[in-house]
Amino acid sequence: MKRNILICGDSFAVDYEKCNVSEPGAPPPHKGWPNYLADKHNVTNYATPGIGQWKIWKQVEKADLDKFDTVIVSVGTPNRVYCKSHPIHKEGIHKHSDLMYMDIDRFSWFNKELTTAKNWFLYFYDQEYQNDLYEMITDKMLDRIKDKNYILLGHNYSRILGHHYNKIDLDDPHFIDCGDLWLHQRGTVNHYNHKAAKEILKRVEAHL
Repeated sequence: MKRNILICGDSFAVDYEKCNVSEPGAPPPHKGWPNYLADKHNVTNYATPGIGQWKIWKQVEKADLDKFDTVIVSVGTPNRVYCKSHPIHKEGIHKHSDLMYMDIDRFSWFNKELTTAKNWFLYFYDQEYQNDLYEMITDKMLDRIKDKNYILLGHNYSRILGHHYNKIDLDDPHFIDCGDLWLHQRGTVNHYNHKAAKEILKRVEAHL
């Protein structure tokens, strides 16, 4: 049966066929799991590359959930810090990205905005604060979708990798742990290879 499905999240859930994330101007090398899902169901995809949990929450908040049978949220990492204007990505699909030190450290320092961002990470970043903030945002998200058929996808934070999401019960039947795929089957579409894309599709469909 065809379902109406909402997808929210970051690059792990983005529509690569629409965004050409892997190489601007060129088609992706294979379909991602959201595109395979869209072949079978009516999918609305709000996922955006490089964003943190607050912006993922805003995707969920703005959606009219009454229009959807299932809500899929690819949850973000506590380590990504909100920013209104990215110091590097001013145009294109990454212009709404948030900040993570590992993403910006490789760029030149000859940029006042970038220098400010890097120095903030070096001197003011606090992991406990980030974790608590992430927890509060996730609470709001879970409260909004609790009455829906929902799925949470976890990737580089998972039981398998020994990194746990705050406020997300990894034993919850709504949670799909993709840490094994992140560990062994990384690629260029939604960060996975084609085999992993088909496996994520299989896991998602088992929860519909």
